[in-house]
Amino acid sequence: MEETSPGYGRTRTLISVVMLIVMTVLSLSWPDIETGNGPAGEAYGEYADWQEVRLFFPRNGIAEVVDCDTGVRFSVRRWGGSYHADVEPVTARDAEALKQIYGGKWSWKRRAVLVRAGGRQIAASMNGMPHGGGGIRDNDFPGHFCLHFRGSKLHLNGKEDLAHRIMVCKAAGVLEETMRKAPAVEAVKIFFTAVDQKELNIAVRAAFFHDPAEVVDFFGKAAEINRLAVHRASMEGEDVADVSLGVVFNNGDNNYNKRGKVRALYHSYAGWRVDYPSAESLLDGGEGIGAGSPAAGEGEDID
Repeated sequence: MEETSPGYGRTRTLISVVMLIVMTVLSLSWPDIETGNGPAGEAYGEYADWQEVRLFFPRNGIAEVVDCDTGVRFSVRRWGGSYHADVEPVTARDAEALKQIYGGKWSWKRRAVLVRAGGRQIAASMNGMPHGGGGIRDNDFPGHFCLHFRGSKLHLNGKEDLAHRIMVCKAAGVLEETMRKAPAVEAVKIFFTAVDQKELNIAVRAAFFHDPAEVVDFFGKAAEINRLAVHRASMEGEDVADVSLGVVFNNGDNNYNKRGKVRALYHSYAGWRVDYPSAESLLDGGEGIGAGSPAAGEGEDID
């Protein structure tokens, strides 16, 4: 296990200043990864398991959803769902509030939210894409969307979705602790998943940059990525991961298969982090094997 250099703290302080400048230039939002509360000053949500939540948020139950980053809130009805809650906006006004959170268009992007139901406030994650069936006909929302909690899984494959788990941890205020304790291979997955979700503050937390120029390079590359899926990540030894990605860039519809070795660095108080130079080439546009359009369901909550 390799420890980063003694100047780690000083380097990250300098890089943090540079990142603030870069984020301002790129007009990107940079909330603290530990902020599970929005501008309204909401408290963190309970880190409650889905098997518990489903008991006090039953089918046809009503809940209030609060977006952690914006403070926008709206009401939902639980339509169904067994591995997670399939919900629908109660009214057209609720649907409009959801769309507002996503910048005026539906999206599969995960967001950290608070769910208020049964007199409790629970940490959760949502997507913003109408799909499948629904029971309310006059809410201007064609189908349902998904709410994930601790221990939730995708209906598509019965597996946990890492992007949803990251957002649940953010809403519960346990993301920093989760990342600090994550094994090397999970730290690598968190880095690339955060890039896909445009949660660049989390991606920066999951990486180690050797100089400010690498931070600028990262934000430039991340801005060119439309979608990114981690197909495979497995460790070869203690600190090197064999990573296979599917990447769609903003300048085209091709899904590029990218594969490479990503190095992880360890620090006693920060945990495992991606050594950015080793991951840099995997984020480059126009390189890799073209593989056509992304497979249906990659990164999505298809029921």
